[in-house]
This record gives sequence, C-alpha cells and structure tokens, in this order.
Amino acid sequence: MATGIFIMSWNITTFILFSRHFRFLATTTKPFLKYCINNTILPLIFLVFYFIKAVQFNVSRELLSAMPIFYLVAGFLSGFFFIVIVSMLYFFRADKSIIRRMTPVISNPRLFKSQFRKRRGETEREPPYARTLVSQLFPDDPQDKGRGALQQRFY
Repeated sequence: MATGIFIMSWNITTFILFSRHFRFLATTTKPFLKYCINNTILPLIFLVFYFIKAVQFNVSRELLSAMPIFYLVAGFLSGFFFIVIVSMLYFFRADKSIIRRMTPVISNPRLFKSQFRKRRGETEREPPYARTLVSQLFPDDPQDKGRGALQQRFY
C-alpha cells in the first residue's frame, strides 16, 4: 500500500507542479490519466527491480518455497492496485468538477488566452524563506536574524 501511495503522490505532485509547462494537457480529455500513463515507466522499472530482489531474497535468505512467496507478492500487488484504483477514482471525480468550472474559460478563446498567457515583465518569484529550528537556536552571526551563513549565500 505504501508504494502505491508513494507513486500516486508522486504523480499528483508532479502533475500539480509541472502541468502548467505542458499546456496541451488543458486541451485533452482526462489530462491526469494521460499524465499518469505517460509517467508509468519509472515506477514500473522500480517495481520490476523490487520484485526481482524480493524474490531473490526470499528464496536465498528466507528459504521460502514458491507458495509463500506467491502470497507475499499477491498481497503486495493487491494493496498497490487497491490504492492506485481508489486514487484514480477520487481524482477523476475531482477532474469532472474542475472541468465543469473551467468549461466557460476554455470555450471562450479570448478568456482562455488571458488566463494562461504569461504577463510581460513577470519573472519567477524567489522562494519564501523558511526558518529552521537549528538556524534559529544556533545562528552563525547574531546580526543575521536567525539566518545561518549557509542560508545567506542562497538568499
């Protein structure tokens, strides 16, 4: 189950963060599904590698026979597919409500262009400063207001 949650959270997070760079996704039906299908190569490679190593370990170190290994793999896969299916069902319902809300914008080309056009002079904003407990308790310089010397180099 944890692997399914990790893979789905990776898909969701990267979709939220990077879908603005792929504007053609806005014109397709079920963009999240297409994004997930497009990004299944790395998780599949990981799962194949993981199962090969898990079976090798169970045979050589745990000295298990074929049936217990089959049960372990089946349990892993059933939990994995359960999480993936529940996540997909949830996000497809959310996708429908987003489509209902965005249909007026998408159907009007001028409004669509004004919503997704990069404004002149707009630059990437600097990431917000996050104060950590260590930098707050042990500042390198008392005048740095909680920022350490390493953090000041990057901001």
